[in-house]
Amino acid sequence: MSHSPAANSPEVFDEVDPHGQHHYGQHESHVIVGPFMLRSVLAVLLLFTVLTVGFAQAEIAIQNWFGYELPWWVNVVGAMSIATIKSILVMAIFMQLRYDNPINTVAMLFCFFALGLFLLFTGLDLFTRGTIYDFKAGQVVKGGTGQGVATANGVPIADAARDRFKQLIATPEVKEHLIVTNAVRAAAEDAAVHGQPAAAAALNAMADRMMDLHAVKVHTPEAGQQNRTAAEISRMADAMRSAGNAAGADTLAAAAKSIKGLNLAEAGASYSVEAEFARLAAFAHGGEHHHAPIVSTANESRARSGLSGALTTESGRGTHAPAAGH
Repeated sequence: MSHSPAANSPEVFDEVDPHGQHHYGQHESHVIVGPFMLRSVLAVLLLFTVLTVGFAQAEIAIQNWFGYELPWWVNVVGAMSIATIKSILVMAIFMQLRYDNPINTVAMLFCFFALGLFLLFTGLDLFTRGTIYDFKAGQVVKGGTGQGVATANGVPIADAARDRFKQLIATPEVKEHLIVTNAVRAAAEDAAVHGQPAAAAALNAMADRMMDLHAVKVHTPEAGQQNRTAAEISRMADAMRSAGNAAGADTLAAAAKSIKGLNLAEAGASYSVEAEFARLAAFAHGGEHHHAPIVSTANESRARSGLSGALTTESGRGTHAPAAGH
């Protein structure tokens, strides 16, 4: 089948109809939008972009020069109207919905209808939060605003919980409890260094139990923790001696004697609430490392306490502070 020479002749080539469909009188399958139309739409889009920027700057200028703040809906209606016109031009000309099968336009409109439903139901929540409680109308912030919470004192809930916990570990009973806990942890590290893993494991397990944040927060430790701890370690030493581990038992007995002779007044003088809070936060977030196996884990302690939000530093991350005895 031969082609007409005129079809391939540069004299009859039409850039608006590169496939020669109009030339041969065939049915049009794809519309080639002319350069004038494309450039015109581009100019209109650029104009509306300038209008969008100008609209925003005009709102700022009115507020600065005249001290009048336009209602929020003016900005929304103006910006969305411009954006809608631009979108229609792009879809009609560049996406060729104007020349395409109408069913494609219906499909596009359905997508926008579905998007409108999503925005509607979201708006029903966001725009009515302050209807009953005024403080709920504000922006959602990390940790909560604390408004409407009696124990928050007007600060974010996590910050309020952190402050209350710091007040707790500053009380004399909890202070003694944590000082003794640090001494047990130091004794465990010393036992590990001197090659007594069984004694170190027993002491570490005891220190972890004493650092259980649920026990510290909900069940405030009673006074006399020093003597009770020393007595418990002595019983552990007797049990280990009965099991045939004389060296480990001697290590535990020495630890019990050391803790019983601990000078609480001297240790309390160097006690720091901030340092102790950082140490507890490190333990709750897995920041402490032991030389011997432990029974409970930081994740278990954090889950039992329910304080993982409060036991963080101001930067939002647990402070990795080493355990230290006094």
